[in-house]
Amino acid sequence: MSTKANNHERIEKPINHESNSASIPRNLTVLYFWGITIAFGAFVMGYFFVIVTVLSSTLSFHMNSDGGSEQSNMSIMLSICTTSLPIGGLIGSLLYSNVFRAVRSENRLMVLTDICMIITLCMQAFSLDIYFYTLLRLIQGFIIGIYGIVTPQYIMSISPTKISGQMGSFFQIMITFGIAVAYAMGYVIDNNDLGNSINWRLCVLLPIPFCATRMIVCNYFAFDRIETHVERRDWRSLF
Repeated sequence: MSTKANNHERIEKPINHESNSASIPRNLTVLYFWGITIAFGAFVMGYFFVIVTVLSSTLSFHMNSDGGSEQSNMSIMLSICTTSLPIGGLIGSLLYSNVFRAVRSENRLMVLTDICMIITLCMQAFSLDIYFYTLLRLIQGFIIGIYGIVTPQYIMSISPTKISGQMGSFFQIMITFGIAVAYAMGYVIDNNDLGNSINWRLCVLLPIPFCATRMIVCNYFAFDRIETHVERRDWRSLF
């Protein structure tokens, strides 16, 4: 009689779904692909923090050619231009919860921010006017402030506990990679030919492929769908 009671207790004992789900292995290739793609937002963050320094000589050249600004005024405007990005980032971080409540989806939020970033980059490519450039960097800073919260948060949300550290490191790796690429773009700028518009436009437009890739993946290849179809080896139904 006691044996039946014990069996009944074992059957009725609730299953801890949280602990079981943490031990279920997901397809690592898909996880790493998704994590790196989402972390492209961190690449854009690192890139933008440095690229204004790389373009400072070009910005000074355009200020001189446009209005013959004094050296002191040029330094002040470059300082304001540099500071505008972190100020926008602070505003974006503080208003993140309000923006997220309006959008109601992390995927949709990343798509919208990538679209806005691509638009501002294309607008920057038309002119290096210091006032216009500063305004756009303020807007880009707002977008980057949202990037800085939604990107690591989303990466951790799709990461199994056992590899959450590896997945979380993608964010820092991409920031460092973005900084390195921005400094490397200094080789594109020829100080003897600062009027060459192709050089600085290449520096400005470089993040577009990263934003576009992340936008496409977030919009058309949701993580759960990719994981399911990798297991089934049924890629056609993704399109």
